[in-house]
Amino acid sequence: MKGVATRPPIWILSKDAVPRMPQTHSAAPAPRFVPDAKPLPEQIAEAIGSRSTPLSQLLRLMAALEAEGGDAVLRLQLRARIGAPLDA
Repeated sequence: MKGVATRPPIWILSKDAVPRMPQTHSAAPAPRFVPDAKPLPEQIAEAIGSRSTPLSQLLRLMAALEAEGGDAVLRLQLRARIGAPLDA
């Protein structure tokens, strides 16, 4: 709408004289569903088995495995998957 002037927001002064914008709704965070985390070996097995797992996710799993001091066999499998050609 061309030529229609908009009114600036109405400022409300609180008791301590700090200007605040009027609130139109409560700002309570929405509840979110957070699934239970799978054990690291299970996450690694799924990532190795899926050809669509991004390299960044594989590297994060490798870092988590090394931080946890995990299984050497899983480490070798994960390294092989990270170094595998994309068309393999």
